[in-house]
Amino acid sequence: MRRRKGAAAILLALCLLISSPARAALPSLFTGDEAWYRDPLEPLVIRDGVYYVPADLFGALDGVTFTMPAEGNLLFENTATGAYVSILFSKNGSAATGGEIVEGIGIYRDETTFYVEADPVCDALGIRREIMTSEDGSVTMRLLSGDSRFTIEQLAEVYEADAGWQRGGPELLPVTPEREDTRRRLYLLCTSPEEDASYVASLGLARAGLNYTVFLWDDADPATILGGAVHGEYGVATDDSEDLAGSLAAANERIAAYTHRRTVLTISTGDPAQDAALGEAGFCPITPDLTVTSFTDPDEAMNEIAVWLEEEESVRPYAVVFFTDCWMSEQMIPRVADLLGASDGWTSANLGY
Repeated sequence: MRRRKGAAAILLALCLLISSPARAALPSLFTGDEAWYRDPLEPLVIRDGVYYVPADLFGALDGVTFTMPAEGNLLFENTATGAYVSILFSKNGSAATGGEIVEGIGIYRDETTFYVEADPVCDALGIRREIMTSEDGSVTMRLLSGDSRFTIEQLAEVYEADAGWQRGGPELLPVTPEREDTRRRLYLLCTSPEEDASYVASLGLARAGLNYTVFLWDDADPATILGGAVHGEYGVATDDSEDLAGSLAAANERIAAYTHRRTVLTISTGDPAQDAALGEAGFCPITPDLTVTSFTDPDEAMNEIAVWLEEEESVRPYAVVFFTDCWMSEQMIPRVADLLGASDGWTSANLGY
């Protein structure tokens, strides 16, 4: 697949609209008004009537931090009040909360993810929680550490409206919550790791703490598929130049078996005629403003991005950068993270936000 520098992303707003997936069910976990982005891999777990949540979920709450000062030591802290919970996994749930030792807090490990009993941790940190059971019997829990704009029932209506629209009705578009973050979006794109790649852009973006969209290769394995999908919207990619649309469609179906949703996003071929054909096949090719390859001059590219961040919103409402798996991407990603960290008006983003 050819990947070239191009103009602003082709009809990006339209692509974002038509690419919103139908949800089979309401996510099992929310933090405030936001769905837990790792819900497909780290959902709510109910054991003998006890609610368990992934420990790193607490780090997504406003004013709450989650760290592991030592192996098997989980530390949760409410930075506003100073309340904390320190749990020792090796001591069968022994915990220190406000200087007192509490025994028997439920905790277990699922591969690399620690799960903790929600109620005692929330009580110690002053976190509110809400439970809703859907008609199909699925349970959703929401944790709140601050104010929220919507009730859990309203959030459910948004997801149900979205799914209904994708099924062909109602005719009106689903109402989505207005985002509070008004910063402009620098959409960062990458592919899933290429075979035998020495430098992997997705790992660099994750290490830098940036939000990004993964375009999954048609032969991506299940773990890679789920890892790419948890970041939000994802796209599909193929090197099959003989039947580009057919290979993308086949990849979409295969990947949907794991994600339970489909996408219309793919990377532009750089050929207007091929992109038009992909559009007729139901895909939305995204043309990056900048594609980072092994031939990219990193200083020149960083200067170009810095100029974008200084332009007026009417000139540059958003920008799109595609990092390929190459050494230049590894060099540039930390610099992009530093540039965004110093900016009040821009933030990195997944194409779904």
